[in-house]
Amino acid sequence: MAKRTTSSSGAQLAAAEGKTQPTPLKDHPLVFLVVACSATAVTTWTLSEIFRVTPIQSQLERQLSENASSPVIKDITTTTDKSNEAEVVHSAIKFSDAEGDASYVNYIVLQTDAKRVSVTSSSIQVSKEQQVKGALYTAEWKCSASKYDVTIMVIITDAAGNSSLPKRYAIHCRGEP
Repeated sequence: MAKRTTSSSGAQLAAAEGKTQPTPLKDHPLVFLVVACSATAVTTWTLSEIFRVTPIQSQLERQLSENASSPVIKDITTTTDKSNEAEVVHSAIKFSDAEGDASYVNYIVLQTDAKRVSVTSSSIQVSKEQQVKGALYTAEWKCSASKYDVTIMVIITDAAGNSSLPKRYAIHCRGEP
């Protein structure tokens, strides 16, 4: 007489009385070993990447912030002007530089949903005295007729090659009404 048992998936399994059934693949020691090794390898790789990247990132931030002569971006504000039919976003970047030799504003596009965007670095034309006290650099972004957003990172670099910590801000172009 045949004995019937049910598997975990609900299918009927037939086994002759007294005979052993083959071990299901999921319970096979070799499969367990392969899965265990794969999980260990993935975990090891993930941890090594975390321990490799995090110190480099924190070291860079520490170097930038510890340098007393590096420019410092204090604040960035944006205002939108639609008075001349075209939408223009004005960015006011408040910064200071202990040596007064800040020379370039560098822009990096981090994210946008626009089809095409280009940015260029600009030179800073602010007096040494004003930079030491606290200066204001203004830039304008001329929006196209379409609606889009742009996230930008700004870094100010001085004549000695010192760079400020990066600061992010967003530009929101609403397009034509």
